[in-house]
Amino acid sequence: MRIDELDTPVPVVDLDIVEHNLAKMQAYCDSHGLSLRPHIKTHKIPAFAHRQVELGAKGITCQKLGEAEVMIDAGLDDILISYPLVGPAKADRLASLSRRARLRVAVDSSLAADTVAAAARASNTPIGVLVEFDSGNARTGVVSVDQALDLAIQIEKSGLRFDGLMTYPSTAATVEFVAEARERFSKAGIPIGVKDLNVVRGVAGLDQLKFLRLRIIKRRLTSTIPGFVVGKLVSRHIGAPGRRGLTNLGRQPDPAFAVHHRIVRIGRVIGWIRPQVFGSPP
Repeated sequence: MRIDELDTPVPVVDLDIVEHNLAKMQAYCDSHGLSLRPHIKTHKIPAFAHRQVELGAKGITCQKLGEAEVMIDAGLDDILISYPLVGPAKADRLASLSRRARLRVAVDSSLAADTVAAAARASNTPIGVLVEFDSGNARTGVVSVDQALDLAIQIEKSGLRFDGLMTYPSTAATVEFVAEARERFSKAGIPIGVKDLNVVRGVAGLDQLKFLRLRIIKRRLTSTIPGFVVGKLVSRHIGAPGRRGLTNLGRQPDPAFAVHHRIVRIGRVIGWIRPQVFGSPP
């Protein structure tokens, strides 16, 4: 079936562009000495996740337990859960998953660290923990090196594996935080190993990653957790003069996802353009 034979509206994904995006991101990380752990929340498709690992990704990132459960059921076995988990119910589910895959979990509070510790005790399986810090956008994460160090000490005392720091860097505060943390953690006898920096919102963020890495390279930035693959929303207009082809509604290049639809008439109503459908498309 050809795309113009599909009934509209219909979402479509160009698999050739998907493959291009996967290869482009992996090639960038390989050339810059970065381990890639892609965030699957942008596609939530196990086949895409497996392809990312085949191309060289060290594992995947999931935002929540439900995503991790689907991916582990599909055979993915190295997963970072990047959002803090809190409470006994989450601990039970995490314990079950930790018996089936190598897991890391990001935390930014004592309560979240306690939840991971409870899961590790229940499963008798090591679980890695990353302490997330806020680097200027007031998203999530601890807001001081003192808080990060306190959490790292709690993590090690509870029998968990402290795997380093994680952040979503967008300002110079990232570099300042990492520099201070490296010194303070070293004095406390806690080496900072992996630093997973969730830096890229998509392929369009590669230059931002390059800039930050140049400034942090001696502080051992080792991994990145981008979300990409299908890209931002793209709208395909059919049948209206001057509205043929692809219109990119996002800033990310190489979008693979599109909404294929047909405009049969455009009417002007008080300054707004309102599509009106009369009868069936030709």
